[in-house]
Amino acid sequence: MQRKQPDVVQQFGEYLQNSTAEFADIQPVKDAEAKLHNLLNDSQKAKAFRVIGQAGTGSLIAFWKDNKATDFKRAPVVWLSSEGFPNSVFASSFEEYLSLLPYGTGFIYDVLSNYYFHKQSPQLQPAPQEKFTAAKIKSYLKQNISQYKGHAEFLTWLKDEATVTVASAPLDVIEKAIQHHPDLAAWLKH
Repeated sequence: MQRKQPDVVQQFGEYLQNSTAEFADIQPVKDAEAKLHNLLNDSQKAKAFRVIGQAGTGSLIAFWKDNKATDFKRAPVVWLSSEGFPNSVFASSFEEYLSLLPYGTGFIYDVLSNYYFHKQSPQLQPAPQEKFTAAKIKSYLKQNISQYKGHAEFLTWLKDEATVTVASAPLDVIEKAIQHHPDLAAWLKH
């Protein structure tokens, strides 16, 4: 008899709810549907998302089911900004999202903002590959390690329970997701 694979989405939800020490700038969302409807102001579009959590800024991290045949747990993970931008895919799978989380939601936001501004004015804003050097990326990880008491425990949970490793090239993960999926900002405007 084949052993059933653990539901890592459910496991993370439980971990997020029950964690005794903060491990990243992500919180569970009370009344996620209302928050989503409020943020998008479009109940039809809201049906395409399933909230995972909320960054400290109020932005939502969610699955985006842009293809109606896709199960939410297999859908890409997106940033829905509380500030109007950036709204973007940043992980092609939940496991990729988890591999990025040790760098923090600040890292995800900064990279997506850089992509947004570079796309708007490439001559004024450097490309993410220029701006986010290996040293700069590593500084995000170090900052989260020192800032969050539960970070080390989260890394252990990630490795042992979710069987996910921290992304060694997080910028590549985000860039690949952006290139592989439809433009969320454009989709939200239509």
